Amino acid sequence: MGSNWSTLQLTEFFSAITRAGDEAGAAQLAVERAAEATEAEIAAVLSGGELLACLGLGRQTRTDTLSGVTPAVETLTVPGLGTFHSTVHPLGGDTDGQLMLGRREGGFEAEERQMLQGMARVLGLALRGLRTLAAERDLRRDREQQAEARLVLVTALEKREQLLETLLQIQRAVSQRAPLQEILDSVTRGASAVADGAPAALVLRDADNPGETLVASLTPGHEHARHDPVVLGAALRAMRKDHPVDQDAVLAAPVHVGGDVAGSLVLGPVAATVRAQERRDVLAAFAEQASLALTGAHSIAAVRQAYHDGLTGLPNRTLFLERLDRALDVSARSRARIAVLFLDLDLFKQVNDTLGHAAGDELLRGVAGRLRAAVRGGDMAARLGGDEFAILLEPVDDPAQAGEIAERISAAVAQPFTIAGKEVLTRASIGIALSDPGTAAGDDLVQDADVAMYRAKKSRPGSYLLFEPGMRSELLRRMELTAEAARAFEAGEFRLAYQPIVALPDARPVAVEALLRWTHPRLGAIPPATFVPLAEQSGLIVALGRWVLREACRELAGWRAHGLPELTVSVNVSGRQLADERLVADVLAVLAETGLPPASVTLEVTETALMRDPGQALRRLRALHRTGVRLAVDDFGSGASSLAHLGRLPIDQLKIDKSFIDGLTGDRRRLAIVRSVLELGSTLELQTVAEGVEDPAQLAALCGLPCDLAQGFLFAEPMPAAEIPRFAARHRLLGAAR
Repeated sequence: MGSNWSTLQLTEFFSAITRAGDEAGAAQLAVERAAEATEAEIAAVLSGGELLACLGLGRQTRTDTLSGVTPAVETLTVPGLGTFHSTVHPLGGDTDGQLMLGRREGGFEAEERQMLQGMARVLGLALRGLRTLAAERDLRRDREQQAEARLVLVTALEKREQLLETLLQIQRAVSQRAPLQEILDSVTRGASAVADGAPAALVLRDADNPGETLVASLTPGHEHARHDPVVLGAALRAMRKDHPVDQDAVLAAPVHVGGDVAGSLVLGPVAATVRAQERRDVLAAFAEQASLALTGAHSIAAVRQAYHDGLTGLPNRTLFLERLDRALDVSARSRARIAVLFLDLDLFKQVNDTLGHAAGDELLRGVAGRLRAAVRGGDMAARLGGDEFAILLEPVDDPAQAGEIAERISAAVAQPFTIAGKEVLTRASIGIALSDPGTAAGDDLVQDADVAMYRAKKSRPGSYLLFEPGMRSELLRRMELTAEAARAFEAGEFRLAYQPIVALPDARPVAVEALLRWTHPRLGAIPPATFVPLAEQSGLIVALGRWVLREACRELAGWRAHGLPELTVSVNVSGRQLADERLVADVLAVLAETGLPPASVTLEVTETALMRDPGQALRRLRALHRTGVRLAVDDFGSGASSLAHLGRLPIDQLKIDKSFIDGLTGDRRRLAIVRSVLELGSTLELQTVAEGVEDPAQLAALCGLPCDLAQGFLFAEPMPAAEIPRFAARHRLLGAAR
């Protein structure tokens, strides 16, 4: 018999017996429905030594015919009818009675016995409720009892009715295949409500580690019970004994799946108005509902899905934080330290974008396997989401031990993966956070490790870094500045400065580069190196870049209309902008608005931005090239691209990074590198620009090389737009233009 079928029958059973008018009617309906559900030929209900109802035994059946039937006896011989396989289930609570069924063909399976046990308990509750109703009717008829006794009886009646209605609602949810977590939450909420607000918790064994438990459901407002040693201790005792236990005013009853103990339902201390027997009745009834719900979900595996990542099989964030909080409790008592490693994969997006999401999923599964192999036996590896993983180390002796494990993980992840027939490389940037006596919440430790990971990724991708308290204040400052940058953009606090670019060898200005500046009303000037990465990370850079392009082109149109017809402007494009689908449309719109010839605008893209997603970058550059604007690779030499890669890019200009220019006059090898790059640019018919020229010696060296343009403080610092015409006049640009 399937569990789904049994729960549907049980729902009808509930509805039928709760509508019965008296005990005999309820018992008769019970034996009929129980026999129907199990295809039994005989059934009976005995109560108080009397045969309350029967089916298939004949009207003359004597009570002593059934007196020898006990749960330990699996067969029953009835005179005149023969021998039957039997099963007997106590009605429970203070109801002295049994539900008995017999079947000729085949013994009763464990699942059937579990369902019949639930029916028997519910029947016992119904009989007690009907007796209460009868007593209440007698009370109204006789009007002889005291008002206080009447109030107690009515309260008991209301609780019974509330219990039956709650159980019926849960059964309906089970039969309608409601989400398992929703049903389990209904069990704990219902038990708590009927027990006058006592905290209720459903504790289950961890399928991966039977020695561990997890709290699958908890009454809202009682989070402290999740790690309460009294609650967990009572749950473990009930599971070990496979019997209800009462420990320190906390009651626990085992929960079963397919006849095996799978967990425990725990009911905390309750108000003095709730009698001990009522507590046991409530707990038993709701423990049965939890068992039926889990059995209906085809074992505890459904609960496991709520606590494990479906892609990698690793514990998910919920289970990781629960285990972490428990480890912190143990750490506080034992004074041992624990550590959290927060891991983020480098280049994961590139794998997703170039090889597809299936390859990305395969990479995540591969990383998960290596993490399992790299951690110690008692540690936990979890996937928090996306390409983020976390490792719980308990215990750790010192930061060095955590660092050794981080190095082992880094080395394991750095080994090549074979995915879709291709060799794929990735790295793991790792942040480490160690607990201290003041660490109260697991979330805080994870956040600290996350902050350290970000610092490691920023300073040297693929490395690890130990969290330091100063990092937290830096994170808060970054968050505040990110919010301030968004506010500043809306308030119009950003402005542009322009740095001239000159032709060599005569240093005649021919172009300007638009540079973004931000003066905060309270903090003063914020360096671009500080706010640009924040804007890039938050996505604000897309709107900012659109404004920069429009503003720079508007200024250029004015200069060209008033005596500087040959001047051009260079505008930086970030990696986030390069990935924006609207970029090409934005460029075309600005050109149309300002009437500028496309060749008067140069878009500068850094080497690093090009290498984030080379395929996408190449497609976007080609689309931009078709608009007629000029394209430049900025800061060349600071990233990871190759000289050969340049030949595939539709670019017009190459800007040599300042780090090469700085060593131009004192380092022969640096001079040779610069010469090679400039000669390659000339061969590829690319205009070359030297960035960061600051002294005459550098200029003299560049004049002896095939370098077309230069830029730096030797010629001019960035200046407001209004000063550009005056600067040009001083350098005879106006005269040259005429």
